[in-house]
Amino acid sequence: RAVGRLHRDHPDLKLYIREASPVQLIEDLDRGEHDLILTQLPAPGPDYVVARLFREPLLLTVSREHALADHEVVTEADLAGLQVLSLGPGYVLHEQVRSLCARHDARMQTDYEGTSLDALRAMTGMGMGVSLLPALYVASEITRRNDVVRAVRFAGDRVARSIGLVTRRKGGNIRSFDRLTDVFRAIARRQKTSGLRVET
Repeated sequence: RAVGRLHRDHPDLKLYIREASPVQLIEDLDRGEHDLILTQLPAPGPDYVVARLFREPLLLTVSREHALADHEVVTEADLAGLQVLSLGPGYVLHEQVRSLCARHDARMQTDYEGTSLDALRAMTGMGMGVSLLPALYVASEITRRNDVVRAVRFAGDRVARSIGLVTRRKGGNIRSFDRLTDVFRAIARRQKTSGLRVET
């Protein structure tokens, strides 16, 4: 949605998009290979300008055959005893999931670490464990009735992640950074069904 709006409003803008782990993106930002990155927060160190964009719920994602698949809502306590799949340590989400597992007596799978949300979804669908997937991913990828997984929301708003734009404090184009921040926040405000909460 952001790319579509930017292309419509600024047809001459050249926007090059690369996907990588947050650790790699920060390293590339430091080297000047990126002007800015969109990532899960926090971003390390004082050398960056950070614009918090929104809080995004994480949904418990289970196979269709799982005991929680038909639940409308789950609680964090429902994680107890579950095998939980996660992205690898290069992702902020990994540490967040590890912390949730430790607090609620769930077992984080250490013999498999996903390299993408699609991989986690596939492994979850095969019954290898459950996963915590971001609401925007779920809204775009797990809406079909015949999907092999079901996504269930947590009660309350504690199981969520913060997403932000990050640029270098020195050498960053702050004017463009501020304008892109406004675009992302405006789009996030319209995503009511995903449960996003805009941060400023």
